[in-house]
Amino acid sequence: MFSIIKGLTALSALVIIPIISYFMLIIRNYYRTSLKNFIYNILGRNYLNVFIQIYEMSIGYIKSLLIVILIVTILTYIGFKIVGLDYSIIFALLSGLAYIVPYIGSVVAIIPPLFLAIAVNKSFLLTLEVGLIFISIHFIIGNIVAPFIFSKAININPLFALVAIVFFGELYGILGVIFAIPIAGIITIVYKNFEPILKKRREQDDKL
Repeated sequence: MFSIIKGLTALSALVIIPIISYFMLIIRNYYRTSLKNFIYNILGRNYLNVFIQIYEMSIGYIKSLLIVILIVTILTYIGFKIVGLDYSIIFALLSGLAYIVPYIGSVVAIIPPLFLAIAVNKSFLLTLEVGLIFISIHFIIGNIVAPFIFSKAININPLFALVAIVFFGELYGILGVIFAIPIAGIITIVYKNFEPILKKRREQDDKL
């Protein structure tokens, strides 16, 4: 009896699985075609321009980020070296790389040099100097230099960028924070290309 049930189950699986696979293939192809048609109908020939803009924005963002990292690293190294902090180059690199993770990175990067100044060197003056150097550099770069550099690569509203960082950070954690600004840039590009076309279509529909 058990063998009969087992055989019927196997036979049912042989029949049902191909049917399910067939319908899944149809559904997948349908949605793929629908998405392709939607993009073509909405964007038309402009879709290529959209992807070019996204590519150029992405490359520009990476270049801008590398420039900011280099500037922060050099300035931090000079500052830490002047006050005599050990392992200045390591902490300077950490300070520069902190800009990969907006806001959160700077908070994390300041902890190691402060800990070294307090726990190892046992110097309140050195701790104060390290803190002032770090905060001053990150404040100036973060509020003046970096926005100017990034504005050349990504033309987005600063408030929108901040909202994107919080939103994607809540959804995806550190990865969300890291990629929030490029994603915000992509959304801005797509919106700027979609909006005039959609507006024109709405006006045409209103006339009908």
